[in-house]
Amino acid sequence: MQNETVETMQENLEDLKNASTEWKAKAKAAGIAAKEAAKAGYQEIQQKTVACSKASDKAIRENPYVALGCAFGAGLILGVFLTRDREGDED
Repeated sequence: MQNETVETMQENLEDLKNASTEWKAKAKAAGIAAKEAAKAGYQEIQQKTVACSKASDKAIRENPYVALGCAFGAGLILGVFLTRDREGDED
């Protein structure tokens, strides 16, 4: 009876070893796939960023005064909102 229990335990242990090897292989494959997907996503974002940067540079070089006016206007609006909040805090 005790020998049967030991043999059953050994069989269960062997099954567990086999299953853990399979899980390890599946986890490794999933990790590699996730890494490749992240790398592809990063490259796509990088390409889009470079394209947008080039387009912005081209637009600024073609219309420098418009770009300067937009930057000045955005700074002015931001400055008004920031100083308005400070004046309200002093009361």
